[in-house]
Order: sequence, then C-alpha cells, then structure tokens
Amino acid sequence: MVDRCQVFWARKYRLELKDPAFSIRKGFLLSAGGSRAPRLFDGVRLTARYFFDAVDAEYTGHLTYSNIENRKDLENNPAVEADLAGAVETLSGGFGNRTTVLFAGRGNACRSQMAAACATFCTGGRIRALCAGLSPAERTSPLMVRSMADSGIDMAFRGPESNEAVMDHVSPDIVVTMDETCRNQSLTGVREICWNLPPAPQIEGRKMDELRDKIRTLVDELVQSLELFPAKKD
Repeated sequence: MVDRCQVFWARKYRLELKDPAFSIRKGFLLSAGGSRAPRLFDGVRLTARYFFDAVDAEYTGHLTYSNIENRKDLENNPAVEADLAGAVETLSGGFGNRTTVLFAGRGNACRSQMAAACATFCTGGRIRALCAGLSPAERTSPLMVRSMADSGIDMAFRGPESNEAVMDHVSPDIVVTMDETCRNQSLTGVREICWNLPPAPQIEGRKMDELRDKIRTLVDELVQSLELFPAKKD
C-alpha cells in the first residue's frame, strides 16, 4: 500500500505540490480482526499514517476491533454505535453548512477546474467548490496543469465532469459560469454569476498564467462577498 503511494509522496515532497483540498482532507482508519493480540493493529495504524500523509490527508483517528469472527460480532458490540457517531462528528465538524459553489464551464478542462481548485485552496475548504461542464472534455488541459503546478497547486489527478453528474448529488447555492455560453438553462432559482473569461482554446503559452491569476482574483472577490465560517487554525 505504501509502495503504491510513492507517486503521491514524490509530488508532495519532491515536486512540492499541494492538492487543492489538502487543508481539509482527513483520513480515518476502520479495521477489524479475529485475533485478540494486544498489538494486532500496530502495523496497520502505522501504514495508514504513512498513506494519509502521502495523499495530503490529516490522520484524525481510528476505530479498531479485535476478536471479530462472525457477522454479528460488531453489531452486538454495545460501543460501536457511539464510536461511529463520535467519528462522524470528528470528520464532519462544521462543514455541513458550507456554501456550495458550482463553477461551470464548457469542457470542464481548464477555467472551471482552476476556479474550483483556487476556491478550495484559498479558503481552506470553507467553500464547497465544485466544477462541471456542458460538454466535458476527455481530459484536463496539460497547459492548465502546468500553470497551476507553477503556483504550487497539483491538478494532475483531476478530470472533467458533466453538469448532470455533479447535479445528481448536489444542489449549488451559487453557479459561476466562465462565459455566457456555459449557462445551464435548466437551473432555476439559483444565484448566477458570469465571469466572461476568454474561451480556453484561445489560451496559449504564458497567457494561461495570466488567466490563472485573473481567476484567483475573481475567486478572492467572490469569497469576500460571502459570509463564511472561520478558517481552520493550524
């Protein structure tokens, strides 16, 4: 498991890149075993710590249960329900009331990807930032990925999604379209903002950096206009 995570470790420590959600990503270990050995879970806990560190997640705790042999053993454990409730509270604390912002583009390969990543990165997750496109591209723009990497943000493992796929499981409070052609006519009763950014196919060379910086400024202005819960303290 640790071996398979070397790519993430290298991007974090060798390339000095940060995942946009690094400040809010949390890891929690759940494990059960049949043995009653007192140190049964020492190895898996250590492995989990290395794994979560590699993927930029804070190790926030674990629930481990020994002497679990049969299907009903966990169900019959009187402590499990309270343990789980406590774990859920630890993992979700405060984030249920976030403002959800959908950054909508055409192919969701460049502008909307940058906007969502900047919103997550710059606010420490105080905004639930999502992105989607009317006609998703096959992959994100390599030029965009390089530009974001130059600013220390890792976009290598993100891919385009459709409006339908995102809207199936979330109702945004605000929709920010990258230009007028990205509007979703089916959305009603949702606050809409249009940034009128140049189409991504027209962006070449260093102009991608200019677009990145413009989007960062627009994100900062949007954040200042919203009432957010306090940022997470280190």
